[in-house]
Amino acid sequence: MSATRILIVDDNAAMRGAIALLFEDEPDLLVCGQAATITEALQHCEALGPDVALVDLSLKGEDGLDLVQQLKARAPAPAVVVLSLHDEPFYVNAARRAGANGYVGKSEDPLQMLECVRRVRDGQSRFPGMEPA
Repeated sequence: MSATRILIVDDNAAMRGAIALLFEDEPDLLVCGQAATITEALQHCEALGPDVALVDLSLKGEDGLDLVQQLKARAPAPAVVVLSLHDEPFYVNAARRAGANGYVGKSEDPLQMLECVRRVRDGQSRFPGMEPA
């Protein structure tokens, strides 16, 4: 089985680097690219064909949910996991409505991010505080 290819989208370079380090020792997960903006993310998606996109909810001057919708409209569409500092149900529900496959709070245990990526890769979903889809 080949590694699941992951695109990290976050406007904070340090956060992207920390997330990439989290995946470094996971043989089944491979970070194939990083982006700071919607434009970069769409370009990387086209060029790299990730299986999963980790998308920050808040990008400088841009809305991560707009990117979620654009990614889900692509063929083939990557699975999308929304990352956020916000853990309120309002944001979790908004991500789900936009088409995300999962949601991880940045304040959660980092192992939850690994678990979430594996779940969405396997066709499941993960939305904290909500029933499984």
